[in-house]
Amino acid sequence: MITSVKSISLKTTPELAFAAVSDPFTMEKWYSGMSDVKEITNFPLNKGSVFTCKIRWMGTMRFEFASFQPYEGLIHDSVMWLGTGNHTFTFVPDGDTILFTQIMQLKLHGFGWLLWPFMKLILNSGLEKQNKELKVFLES
Repeated sequence: MITSVKSISLKTTPELAFAAVSDPFTMEKWYSGMSDVKEITNFPLNKGSVFTCKIRWMGTMRFEFASFQPYEGLIHDSVMWLGTGNHTFTFVPDGDTILFTQIMQLKLHGFGWLLWPFMKLILNSGLEKQNKELKVFLES
């Protein structure tokens, strides 16, 4: 299993950060690596909600909310062509900022194993890019 962890301090509230990250249609507006979001189960979002989207370098992915704790954190379980994974997001208040942390765990299957040497780099750069784009979205 490959694990990547990235954090960033954001000048915002947990409520605003959670709203930007938990709604895939909102996330598609600020994250340039995400497109073609489709709702599979009826929203509003909650544990068990499912959506699909395209993620740069990963292709079409299916996400299910494994955990949905408003303003505290959420977890997406994901299925893609190269394996399965989960993506944890946490929002920890720290004075007038929050510490936003992402943890991505990826278990490669089949052909995905051939990409193992590159996947840690791809995950790290992807999470860093998400953090920077979220910061611009929330602090502009």
